[in-house]
Amino acid sequence: MLTPDLRRILGDLATRIGILERRITTAAASVDTSQEIVFSYAGALATGTSPPVRVWRGGNLVVVAVTFGTAGSTSTVLTVKRNGTSVGTVTIPSSTTAYNGNVVARFAADSDTLTLTVTTVGTGAADMTATARFT
Repeated sequence: MLTPDLRRILGDLATRIGILERRITTAAASVDTSQEIVFSYAGALATGTSPPVRVWRGGNLVVVAVTFGTAGSTSTVLTVKRNGTSVGTVTIPSSTTAYNGNVVARFAADSDTLTLTVTTVGTGAADMTATARFT
């Protein structure tokens, strides 16, 4: 009986591993798959509406995560709008610097726009970042 040719066996295994790696590693792995839109407001908060952002992937808006650099001593209210029509509100309680507001609204890919309106400014609220999170 002949001894096995280890070089050939290891070469075959290396070929098979290479094939498997190419099958599980696709070019899509480097594509941006984020499902968030970020709104930022520097300085003391004032009433107003953000510029519209086109939702390019579509999906369900489920959370608006709000963070303040300085929390307001009264509640802050944001209105979430799809194509200019209100689809929900988020009320951030006083003295809160991080808050997740639940919103349920469906957005169509590449056609619907999302805006946030600061409806009620919390006294002293400043440096706000709001992130719209989709599923």
